[in-house]
Amino acid sequence: MRRVSLLFLLFWAHGASGQKPVLQGLMGGPKQFMVFVTANGSKVTSLDAVGQKVGLYELVAVDVAQGYADFKNDGKTSRVWLGEGHTKPLGPAGPSNFVRIPLPEISKIKRLVFAGGFTKDEPRAVKGLLVGLDHMLNNPEVSLENRQKVLAKLLSGEMPLSILGGKPVTLEEGAAVSWTPEYIAQVNRYSLMRPPKQ
Repeated sequence: MRRVSLLFLLFWAHGASGQKPVLQGLMGGPKQFMVFVTANGSKVTSLDAVGQKVGLYELVAVDVAQGYADFKNDGKTSRVWLGEGHTKPLGPAGPSNFVRIPLPEISKIKRLVFAGGFTKDEPRAVKGLLVGLDHMLNNPEVSLENRQKVLAKLLSGEMPLSILGGKPVTLEEGAAVSWTPEYIAQVNRYSLMRPPKQ
């Protein structure tokens, strides 16, 4: 019995170390970058320098424009690609332009909040989430550093991505996402300030 357990443990450890990291997002400019990555089911880790590690893998190279990062483990280098479905190319790259900022699939975001008459089954709600996410990650008035922080919080679940319908948020909807009655009232006040939809 002890021999079988030991063999299983060795097999599990080898399998865990052999599993390549998975890119959740890439952001970058001419002089800086951020790699959002998971390994072996870990939480999302942010790497911003060559030589940093996720699990047993060391980041050795990044190409944000091409959409990949290279990781080294046991003397072997593996190239990991960010899927095309996760990326949104920006305008022509230049010395002051950010090269590429990812637009993750909604399914990558840990906490989604639907309220004010919207549900996750409504196509308009999902479209609204994508528009909001695009604005947060690609707003040129916000620094790359702040956009990186927003993406890290969304991918880790620290910050929710919210979409509100045209109705007031109910106490039940707010309680489902741990909003206090005071915060719900504040959200409803802001919604009254929005211009009516044509």
